[in-house]
Amino acid sequence: MIDINDFRLSPVLHKLSQQVKRADPFIRGIRVAKFDVKTLRVVIDLKQPVRQDIFYLYPVANFQHRLLVMQVSVLCAFLVIT
Repeated sequence: MIDINDFRLSPVLHKLSQQVKRADPFIRGIRVAKFDVKTLRVVIDLKQPVRQDIFYLYPVANFQHRLLVMQVSVLCAFLVIT
């Protein structure tokens, strides 16, 4: 779950759930909605346990401020390590 303050729900964000492919091995679905007057909430429903790393990326070239959420399967990470 990601809460973003002072952010509006745009048509693009509202349709984000339609971008998740059924064959995606990690993500079952994404829900985006206003949590309260000032907060946008993004919920990512998962198919399996994951380890997530979250990074803030500064503006570069044509890209503005970004939040990168990386999800790695706990099961795959365990197999690689052992």
